[in-house]
Amino acid sequence: MATESSILKALKALKTHECPSIAVAARKYSIPYRTLYDCYRRKASRRYYAHTSQMALNKAQEDAVVRWVGALTTKSFPPVYPLLRARIEVVRKLENPEAPLLGKNYLTRFINRYLELRATISNR
Repeated sequence: MATESSILKALKALKTHECPSIAVAARKYSIPYRTLYDCYRRKASRRYYAHTSQMALNKAQEDAVVRWVGALTTKSFPPVYPLLRARIEVVRKLENPEAPLLGKNYLTRFINRYLELRATISNR
């Protein structure tokens, strides 16, 4: 089974051209080819696309939040859960002012969808 750290190492090896292809990196780090391919191409699973109408944020809004987290991280200010929740609520209210509140597990699911967020978000 592929671990998050092995996926991140494989992605780094692909970016630095240590591994010439996704297939070579997948074999070297014992990751299923398709898993690494999807992470490298930043593709979501089919299950993600099946439920887009039920999601609190659309893909563009999620990408904007991820970029915001990246900007905070580069400024050495890792966002915490309450700050991230407030930002997501602001983004949601811009498009739909009557949107219901986020569920209690929303942030956990959101962070799990993005590998780059897992190491940067603090729950304190």
